[in-house]
Amino acid sequence: MTMARDYRPIVPLIYDAGLGHGSWHQVLAAMIQLFGGHCGSFICRRPDGSGGRSVEIGFDPRAIEQFFGYFATRNPLLQRGLHRTVGTVVADPDVMPKAELRRTEYYNDLLLKQEDTNAILTAYLWRDNERFVVFNCNRSPREPEFDAADKDALRPLLVHFYRAIEMALRLGTLEGATTLGAPLCDGALHGIIVTDEFGAVLYANAVAERFLAEADGLTAGAAGLAAATPAASAALAATLARAATGCDGGTLALPRPRRGRPLYVVAAPLPEEALWLQPARRRVLLLLRDPAERAELGEQDLRSLFGLTRAEARLALRLYRGEDLAAAATSLGISPHTARTHLNATLAKTESTRQAELMQRLVTVAELVSRRPSV
Repeated sequence: MTMARDYRPIVPLIYDAGLGHGSWHQVLAAMIQLFGGHCGSFICRRPDGSGGRSVEIGFDPRAIEQFFGYFATRNPLLQRGLHRTVGTVVADPDVMPKAELRRTEYYNDLLLKQEDTNAILTAYLWRDNERFVVFNCNRSPREPEFDAADKDALRPLLVHFYRAIEMALRLGTLEGATTLGAPLCDGALHGIIVTDEFGAVLYANAVAERFLAEADGLTAGAAGLAAATPAASAALAATLARAATGCDGGTLALPRPRRGRPLYVVAAPLPEEALWLQPARRRVLLLLRDPAERAELGEQDLRSLFGLTRAEARLALRLYRGEDLAAAATSLGISPHTARTHLNATLAKTESTRQAELMQRLVTVAELVSRRPSV
């Protein structure tokens, strides 16, 4: 495709990204525009073609999930191009005859149907013992095929990509550039676990460590996280695998035989752009919550926030901790009538219309004050 190309704006973007001061997404957007594509990606895989991370623009998340999932072993362009040397630039017909490619499931069900892609320009940017990295620019069936002029125009940029990736790896800008913040996590009400794609625990906050130590519904071993039953373990593994592709992993209720109540789990990817060159370190964030556990709440907090009297605050705390009104009255040594009077005053001062609404307000306050830094 004949077109005027100005490399000057892209080169500094490449080096800024390599130094950790810029964005690989910004580089990719400039490359897609330069080579006339409608979408594109930087992809990093293990040397054998397994695993992988990507920086992508213009793809449906479901297509990315299938690209690294179902089609990971059904991608003929990957299999035939796996051992290409660094510095090689190819269009898809250089890897596989077009007529043959168009007969494949990969072309018809992923490239054409989900990515609106007919032609791909690929450059092999980096290879070492842990990874190989490629750039892809995709064109739709309504655009011309990539030709020799496109490949010739891409080659001068490869040395800059190589140097930028080398700098990124050497300087460590890809290692843990985004952290969760240990003080915040250890003060969180939720259990927080970071795992790899196979469920190996990379980090657990104090609440999560307690859940794991209890070994009631969730354990961590040499094979990664496991649940209390084979079915729950399979569901957990599927959730982790889904989140590792960069998609929402969803929610689970893991059974806990001793307590009888479940442990709620929310799974989400940790898609830090700075880690995209680490194909063996896809990370998943798990949030864990026991529905019966509540944060500690102090009498003085209720008095300060809502203007409650000492007696009203003490009753509210009994209700917050799960007692009903009659039990709270007995615990406090007051009559049911007095307890009802204190409750009505508390409802008015907290602008609550009923007891359930009061409990919601108290939970919100408890979660807020629990994050108060210690001095």
